[in-house]
Formats: sequence, structure tokens, C-alpha cells
Amino acid sequence: METQIVAATIAVLTGLMALGIILAYRAHRKRRKPQEQRDDVTLHVKLNNPPAQQAIPRPPKVVRAPEGCRDYLTAGKVYEVTRVGGFNPNRRHKFYCIDDVGQIIFCIEKKCHHLNGGDWIVVEREGEEREKPSIEQQLFEAQAEATRLAGELEAVKDQRDNAIEQRDMFNQSWEIAERQRDEARTFANDLRDQLDRALVVIKDLEGVNAELLAIVQGEEEQPEPKPLRLVTDLGKNECIHCPTKPEAEAICKLMHEAGLKWASGKSLLEYNKWADEKEKTVYYPSRSSYGSILYAQENGRTIHPASDFLPPDFYEHKGTEAERPDDSEPGEQAQPATTEPAIDWTKPVAFPEGYEVPKGTRVIKIGEDDVWVKKDSVGVVVETSNDPIVKWENKDYDLRGSKCDWAQPSYFLAPENPADHPNHPEFGGKEKSVS
Repeated sequence: METQIVAATIAVLTGLMALGIILAYRAHRKRRKPQEQRDDVTLHVKLNNPPAQQAIPRPPKVVRAPEGCRDYLTAGKVYEVTRVGGFNPNRRHKFYCIDDVGQIIFCIEKKCHHLNGGDWIVVEREGEEREKPSIEQQLFEAQAEATRLAGELEAVKDQRDNAIEQRDMFNQSWEIAERQRDEARTFANDLRDQLDRALVVIKDLEGVNAELLAIVQGEEEQPEPKPLRLVTDLGKNECIHCPTKPEAEAICKLMHEAGLKWASGKSLLEYNKWADEKEKTVYYPSRSSYGSILYAQENGRTIHPASDFLPPDFYEHKGTEAERPDDSEPGEQAQPATTEPAIDWTKPVAFPEGYEVPKGTRVIKIGEDDVWVKKDSVGVVVETSNDPIVKWENKDYDLRGSKCDWAQPSYFLAPENPADHPNHPEFGGKEKSVS
């Protein structure tokens, strides 16, 4: 189809060029005699006027490249002059035009270096009527166009041949892929059959393998005990769950051996506070505080079991004792928990963790060391929450280099009036609750 289109195009162009040649020949015959008269007048003017007094010719508007031009120009091709750059009596006009690669080049009408010293053929000058091309020029242009179309036709043929070759290669690749697919399916089916037979053999040998392993190894090897964690390794938001009192006593002993105490300064061995929450008790070693596992779960705390910190023989020696929530003997009724030492209300006592301090409560700042204890830091709770906002009365006191109101965890605050503590016997606010 493409070959037919190109052939039809060449036929049309050839007919048009033949028609143009005929019309040009007829016009040439009509103006032949007047042209000879004009040539005599031009010769008379040149003989009677010296070259120095001749008028400057008009600048070129359209030029044609002659034979022998550079490779970026085409011989016989017409180029439009984009701009005139001056006049030289010997080498005539200077001008600019655009070459075949789209670059603007500077040219001289006579002896131009782009033409390897040749002269440009002026087709049309400014203000003059463009001369019609001669029959020879039309024939030359027709031959050039025919050559170009022939080249395009050859390129189309080459593309067609390449497409046919690629199609054949694709068909061959498709056939190879289909053969490989069939081979892969056959191999997969064989492999599946072998796997089924191997599973049958493995199932038959399971009993034999178990007996052989028992004979060779004798007793089953004991797994290596995992290393125990240290209570000092836990962060601020990590706690230890102690559902039984023996576990609570053992964890408090580990915390005591690590040098930890309650915020009030009391020993962890004297008062472990397990009776407040019992099987819900969790300890925060990094804070030297305790709370409820329910509060820890609601607030995204990391909860570790007590068994991660206690050796395996602890549960072997205790037997079922470590599983009971109190100190009663197996089969006996659980006895009430022993009375914990009384709280010394003459000293500041921190609020329990998770306690929402009521708005308007006057509080003081306490902590675990002298850096955090500020006896003259008295403030008022202006916004109640687990971490209430406190407005400090002494503006010269800044807790962390800041003099603005500060959100404080409730367990780092103590009531100025001991009766405002939820565990105080005379507490008249909210119900007593320990998280």
C-alpha cells in the first residue's frame, strides 16, 4: 500500500513538472525579443557609466546555493534572506540566512566561504519582481525532488523489510516460549508426583524416627533458660505485673537491692503496697511507684510479667504458693492482708499515679531527689487531669528553666493540706482510688 502511494505521488509530481516546463517555455518565447532590447540598454548604461559611479544594487531577498557548497547547504536549494548586514563594493552585499540544520549563518554575495569561495545566485532582490526559473532550473528541481522521493521510497521498503523480519523473529520466540511452557508443566507434574511419594514415605517413617531419636538422645534435652531481665533496665512507661504477693515481695526486694525507695523515702521491703491492688498490682521501677494494670493498659504502658525478672527455681521452691493471691495455705480460706505501716502525714505524700487532682487544690512539688523537691514551690491546679496544669504562686521558681504554668504528673505532686490526699482518713473529696 505504501509503495502504491509513493508511486502515485511521483507520477503526479512528474506531470506537474512537465506542465510547468511547457508553460515556462511559452513565456520565454513571448519575452525573448524585449529581453534582448533590455540587454542592449543595460550594456549602453555600463559603457557610459564608470563602475565607481554606478548605483548600489538592491540587497538580495532570495538566493540559491550553487554547486560546491558546504555539506550544511543543498546545491540548487532556495534560501530566504533573514537580514541584510551591509555592502562591500568588491564582494557585494552581506546578509544572513538559515541553513539546512536550522542555524543562522553570515554570508557574502560574492566569494562566500560557505560556498567554498563561490558566489550566491540571487533569485530575487528587495523591491524587484522575482524572476521565473529557467527550464534548466525547473528540470534540476524536478530531478532533485524525484531523487528525494526515491530515497523515501527506499526507506519505506527498508522499514517494511525490517518489520517482516521482526515479525518472523517474534513468531519464532513465541514457538520457543510455548515449548518451554509445555516442558515446565511436564516437569511440575513429575515433581508433584515425586513429592506425594516422598510425603507417604515420611509419614511411614515418623514413628521409626521418634524411636530412634529417643534411643540416640536418651532423655530430652532441656532448653537453655532465657536470661533474666533487670528492674533497672525498664523505662518510665514500663512496669512489672505481680498478680501474687510472693511475686510482689520478690520484685520489691530486687528494687530494694538496686537502691530504689518509695518517693516518700520509705523502704520497699517494709511496705510493698500490694494490698491496695492485689492481683492487679504493677510496679514502675524507674519511678519507684506502683499502680493498677488496668490503668497501665488504658494508657499504653509496656507490661512485663514478674517471671521475666525471677529465676525459675523461685516458682519451683514456692510451688503453688506463688499462684495464690495471699499467704493462705492450700485449701484454707484466704486470710485478710496484714496491715501495712501507717503513712506519715506530717511529710508530703505524693498523689497516686492516675489520680485526677481536683481543680483548685493547692499542691507542692515533690520528687525522688533534692533536685526535684522544692518546698517553697506552692501552686494551684488550674486544669484537672492525670497530668494536671499547675499555676505556681512563686514566679521566681522555674522548674526546668521556665516560668510558665507546667503540666505535672500527679505522682510528682503532693497536697499542701494532707486531707486533700485520697488516701487520707479525713479525705472529703473524690472517692479513694489508687491506680
